[in-house]
Amino acid sequence: MANLRQYAEDVAAIQAADGHRLTLDVVLLQQSASDYSQGTPSSTLGQENLAPRDFLNKWVASYQGVIDAVCDVARPDGVKVADRAYLSGEVMIGIKANEDWFFKQVYPDFVSYAKSKGVTPTTYFNAWTVERDILNDGFVDGDYPILNGHCSMIYIYRSLRFFKDNGLFIPDRIDFSTYPQKVSASYSTLVQRIFDDADATLPSLGARKWYAAAETSYFTNQTTRQELGKAFMAQRSVNNRVSQVDFWTTPDAGGLGVHIGFPFAIEDYLPPATLAAPRTMGTK
Repeated sequence: MANLRQYAEDVAAIQAADGHRLTLDVVLLQQSASDYSQGTPSSTLGQENLAPRDFLNKWVASYQGVIDAVCDVARPDGVKVADRAYLSGEVMIGIKANEDWFFKQVYPDFVSYAKSKGVTPTTYFNAWTVERDILNDGFVDGDYPILNGHCSMIYIYRSLRFFKDNGLFIPDRIDFSTYPQKVSASYSTLVQRIFDDADATLPSLGARKWYAAAETSYFTNQTTRQELGKAFMAQRSVNNRVSQVDFWTTPDAGGLGVHIGFPFAIEDYLPPATLAAPRTMGTK
């Protein structure tokens, strides 16, 4: 926690050459001992085989500790550096074991705690990004007709539907991993279709038409990287619906088995100057 706080202080102290300052998002991911998909709520959970009550108590201690470490760190301009706290990543209710149980148990108090500390609570989801499926206008969903022709949203809609049906907090901005798997279409076509699908389906659950790419690829080939970056740039001009893009760094940043380290060509993911905002790109 001391390390994390020092990191937040370092972020708070940075000022870019054009004068803008940074904000910080923190993300808790379910790995190793915290992996709620391992085991069952009636036996043990996580790779350390913790009793369910112990498992939940440790999750509470974890998210409270992380939020406490960063929530009161301020920049020189007086603005708190911590912006958003994500409880989990690539949420896919109904696909990942025990995820429905976990969110019922942990998410409501996480939301309340983050808000009490002045941090925006959220979590992020996972778009289906196979080209032939994204562009399949004839796709039919057997459970939810609103998804017909909008295959990229099959997991995001189901997860948010679970949230709505169970009275769980729906984030103010819907963030999701977006790794378009291009074959013959352009990245601009695929990325636009994904966010068009979001616009067509998610507002029915009470979600705003406001999104972030919580993860995307950082390709080693500059031409390919710029093509993907420009595809996200274009979506910012559509009613400002995409306000942030985070690319995933090592491991697998440039594709399976392709590991990336600093430096990064951040400008490849930034919008034109006329659309620029303090928070438009990040790394993980």
